[in-house]
Amino acid sequence: MFRAENVIDAVAIARKRVQNFPRNPCFGVAIVVKMAWWKPRRSAENQKLTRRLLKQLRLPGNFIVFVSVKNLKPLGKKVAAVLGATIYERPK
Repeated sequence: MFRAENVIDAVAIARKRVQNFPRNPCFGVAIVVKMAWWKPRRSAENQKLTRRLLKQLRLPGNFIVFVSVKNLKPLGKKVAAVLGATIYERPK
């Protein structure tokens, strides 16, 4: 699924610890896309990418899929920092 999207460099998934409703899992799915420094991706392109992935991704409970850029970059780093969270890395 991720390999088919040639703009994706890495994907990390981490489960959030929740106090209320602990039996209802909640996940964050951080997508790292490759971007040229001279040609940033438009947010509309990122939205289309996340919508395509949402149609294919199956996780129990609730989850949010986001591209780790701009104001979401710190959250993407936290997700990726979880041990074992990185599930896909494009071969270099």
